[in-house]
Amino acid sequence: MDIHFLEAQYGSDDYRTSCDLRDELLRKPLGMSLFDQDLGEEKDFIHLIGKNEEQELIAYLQFKKIEER
Repeated sequence: MDIHFLEAQYGSDDYRTSCDLRDELLRKPLGMSLFDQDLGEEKDFIHLIGKNEEQELIAYLQFKKIEER
């Protein structure tokens, strides 16, 4: 399976789809919802998504820049 990675901009359709995926796989099993929190801080994060040959979202990576000490 080939996975194609690309950057998703905060607020884009791909970003919103990744939020749905994160909610379904990571939060719902714990009885929680991703959408109960303010996602506004993620506007400064780097969001990478992975899509398969059918252009389905199958992977998500999130990077937060940390300040040097």
